[in-house]
Amino acid sequence: MIHLDSLGSSTVHDRHQLGWAIRGVLNVEWGRHFNDTLDKEAKPFTHRTFKLHYPIVPKQDNNYDCGVFLLRNAFNLVQRVDTKVLMTDINNRLQTYIDNNELFHYDKADINRMRAELFTMYGCLTNVYQHHRVMIQPASLDPLELESDSEEEDEVVIVSSYPDRPDTASNEDSD
Repeated sequence: MIHLDSLGSSTVHDRHQLGWAIRGVLNVEWGRHFNDTLDKEAKPFTHRTFKLHYPIVPKQDNNYDCGVFLLRNAFNLVQRVDTKVLMTDINNRLQTYIDNNELFHYDKADINRMRAELFTMYGCLTNVYQHHRVMIQPASLDPLELESDSEEEDEVVIVSSYPDRPDTASNEDSD
């Protein structure tokens, strides 16, 4: 188990409590799905069998870039998917696998670039979604009024708190 914490020592996350909680969920699920032994109290995920590693990763200097750092670290790990993790990597707490790897040497400029790219990508996905769906602009945000008398089950309802914005208006006239 790897905890890549971009907040560092200023984090409110207690990595040991986080590890304990994840092991607890895994033990419950293992008991529900895979434990066919006589020992129904067995816990295969312990601090000895499923260690928590917390390698050094670049730190954010604000409280709002957590998601961008998470995506960057996930991207970096995916890039390493074909690289074997050896026992020497585990024994040196992933220092050679993560800490010393050039993928994990990024800075604020890389994060700013990635945030801009994500913004552009989400904008493109929003346009694709809006132009390929039937859109109905509800008169209010009351969930009871969102129910439709229409027989079509594939109808998509977009709920927006910006009724005056052109990008959330119905596109029935655009075709």
